[in-house]
Amino acid sequence: MLNRRYLYNSSAMADKLHELYRSEWATVQIPKVFKNCFVEAYKYWPNREDKDYLQRAITKLIRISDPNMQLCTLPADDTHFKNIRYQDIPHDIIRSKKARQLILSLTVPGIMARVIEYTKNNSDRSYPEYEWSAFIERFATPTSEWYHDKFAKDLWAVAPRSWKSKSLSTKEEKLEMIDLFMRKYNRMPTVKDQWVVPKGHRLYVYFKQDFRILPSPGTVWRAFNNVEKALALILPLIKKGKRPSNWGTFKYHYAKEATELEKQYPDVLVKKNHEWLRNNLTKIQQKKFDRWNEVLKLVKSRPELSTLEWWTTLTKNQRYLVSNHAKYLDADFSNHGKKYKISEFISPIQAEIKKLRPDLHQWYVEKKKLKTLPMRLVAKNEKQQDALIQLAKKGKPRPTGSMSYVLTGFTRKNNNYPEFNKQIRSLRPDWFDSKLLKKKVWERFRKKKKRKVA
Repeated sequence: MLNRRYLYNSSAMADKLHELYRSEWATVQIPKVFKNCFVEAYKYWPNREDKDYLQRAITKLIRISDPNMQLCTLPADDTHFKNIRYQDIPHDIIRSKKARQLILSLTVPGIMARVIEYTKNNSDRSYPEYEWSAFIERFATPTSEWYHDKFAKDLWAVAPRSWKSKSLSTKEEKLEMIDLFMRKYNRMPTVKDQWVVPKGHRLYVYFKQDFRILPSPGTVWRAFNNVEKALALILPLIKKGKRPSNWGTFKYHYAKEATELEKQYPDVLVKKNHEWLRNNLTKIQQKKFDRWNEVLKLVKSRPELSTLEWWTTLTKNQRYLVSNHAKYLDADFSNHGKKYKISEFISPIQAEIKKLRPDLHQWYVEKKKLKTLPMRLVAKNEKQQDALIQLAKKGKPRPTGSMSYVLTGFTRKNNNYPEFNKQIRSLRPDWFDSKLLKKKVWERFRKKKKRKVA
């Protein structure tokens, strides 16, 4: 699995690798991440009893077998090869071909090849697993002392975009980046903003190579609560009688301070804000606002009629429009994203509809009386109930066909019309006599059978 493309080809890097292989990174992390490989390697070792000894021995064997070490100027300093140079160690020290390939796959170039293979097999992951991310950070991070340009190029060609990121670690680093952003834009950053990294800055190498520097400016701004800087940005404009363009952002981050400012400068921040919003609605916002006004106009029509009688006067499209909006009589449109912050225009319309037709609010929002029954069926159901009552009073037989299904729906258990159910059963108990019903069904069946035989 070793790829010679990932050799460093440098004696200086070989000397550094000599120290890396003798650190805990090689003696602890590699055996932990590639545990199965070490278990397999134990089979090729003469002494299989002492696992700790075997692990140390295999780790040394990995160091000796790394092709990078042929350029190392330091002695191998191994228990068995003390004061012997890496160049003097025979290549056939591992006789088994399979064992040699396994050991080479655990060297630094071999691990790089394994990382590429892991990335290809896990391209659907948002982030790599911790053990693998440590290898990526060590060998593909531009500021790392172990950075390998060819490995990084191959890795980022197959890795998901979300993997290519640099995290700001310290508080000082985050504050420094905020200052750089403020110097250029002179405003509060948002989550969608990108960092400003000037040439010569230590993070410019990430910026140049298209790394995502995380967390975002808006997230860092909120974390450190820079309310004093924010006030210094917007107060001069407010005092001049101008509403700041980023007032919404300030109000979102600092609600308490924004409320105090609105009390001090109501003409600038409240009245002008309302006027600005009303005159700058988007096409979607305007369409939503116009539809609510249309619903209000329909609700105001025929005030002398009850809600059910008024409903029968509406056309099919008008009923559809009213029912779709009646579901949202208690909805708050201020929390539906930037496009739909028009609650101050829709809320008065909602309040007036609830005042004029409280039944709509009860049926669609509170779900009283009819539970989840659509409003468009209310008038139709009452007509059908009246028709069934008339049939019962006239002594007609139990209805058949579609009206039979209607009767069953109104009189079944857990129905929405307990009063009608009680009334119809008292008028015609014979309609609900199970023995009589079965007898009639059997008679109809016999008649049909006779017709077929004839």
